[in-house]
Amino acid sequence: MVFALVGLCILVYSFVDFKKSFILYLTYKLFLVTNITLISLPGIPLLTVEMFLTLMYILLFVSKHNKYQFAHTKFLFRAPFLLLVISWTLSALFALAGFKAEITFLIKTISEEVLLIWMMWETLETKEDYARLYKSITIVVFISCVYGLVEYIIQSNPLVMYEATLIQDESKMFLGQYSTEGRGYRIQSIFEHPIGAGINWSIYSVFTFWLWINQKDKVKLKKLALLTAFLCIPCVILTKMRSPLLFYMIAALSLVNFKKKRLYVFALCGIGALVVLFPLIKDNFVILASMFNENAAEKVSGSSFEMRILQMKQALQLLKMSPLTGLGVKFAQVLPKEVYVMLYGMESVWLSVTVQYGSLGILAYIVFMIYSIVIVPYRCKSNPLMFFALAYWVTYTASSLPGLKISLYFMVVFYFIKTSRYYRKAAETGKVYGCYLDHAKLKFGRIK
Repeated sequence: MVFALVGLCILVYSFVDFKKSFILYLTYKLFLVTNITLISLPGIPLLTVEMFLTLMYILLFVSKHNKYQFAHTKFLFRAPFLLLVISWTLSALFALAGFKAEITFLIKTISEEVLLIWMMWETLETKEDYARLYKSITIVVFISCVYGLVEYIIQSNPLVMYEATLIQDESKMFLGQYSTEGRGYRIQSIFEHPIGAGINWSIYSVFTFWLWINQKDKVKLKKLALLTAFLCIPCVILTKMRSPLLFYMIAALSLVNFKKKRLYVFALCGIGALVVLFPLIKDNFVILASMFNENAAEKVSGSSFEMRILQMKQALQLLKMSPLTGLGVKFAQVLPKEVYVMLYGMESVWLSVTVQYGSLGILAYIVFMIYSIVIVPYRCKSNPLMFFALAYWVTYTASSLPGLKISLYFMVVFYFIKTSRYYRKAAETGKVYGCYLDHAKLKFGRIK
């Protein structure tokens, strides 16, 4: 009830100032997980607080026509996003479980991973917008770091346990907690899963260090932001997951710019941090080593390369049942378990896409990946954007990403785009591009 009331207050504020309210909601989303629900009764589609608020903001945004559309170029991800929507929709229409079983997940996916991201593109335009969002996110991430460290000390997460009581249908409950055997206790803090928690912390930490090294803009709460960025590092390690470490190492390549004097200061501080964190790194070194060594992977009960090959063979066998559109997200409700048991939760985007969305889905995700790593960074002449995208796709290929806040990732992506020379030149023309309904007619492209 508390989460719903806070969300309702933020939503009501949108009638006073939609943009500021939307920024508050993007921040509040960091707290929201699957178990925080409005409707969770057996036989009725699950309605989470996050999903309800997202749908409400989409409806409000659409009702504003083009009032809050400020983008000076067409949405750079419009082609891959359109392909994704087509793929998801066709998969749902021809799913083994039937369209009725798929429609709720389809609406959720399109709303959260397409429409909300497009809203961010259109609404967040100025440096002040990103500064306000960054400031509020800094406070939340700082809280999450402190709580994560406390969680590790007490070896328990009271918040997650409380959230589990908010869902009435236990079959739909999601608990991203693991046994302490093998790796020890894995923290997740306020987030849904240790993997997502670690990647969220990695995104914030590397982005903050990049801002400091490149002296970009006047960072709000500068000292708190840097402290939080450093606190994120032990928290990433204490998730005891390999995926966040992989993401951090790749994304951190964006910090390398030998022309920046602050890079050398940062390097010295980094050496000092390594010394301070040495006991923690030593205790968890086997997790890092498991990414490159099969024996270490066995010690931490991690997936091996051979296991991934077996999983892909199983996925390709299932693909033969529906080569073009896949089996749908809810295929497990129809097929006997022994048919897909080897997939082990499909711990890679390509496993889930192959089975659920078929060849069309594989094509859509490949196009999305190419746009993310090559086309958009090249157009914007942005190496940091390329490294963040590379980190995302390499990690997503190696593992599933439960608990990752995709809006946080795209906040960083859109910041790099909208501060690039390419976008600044487009802004000088004064043209505005968007998409909205006007008297039941869809208008898109240049709107001003």
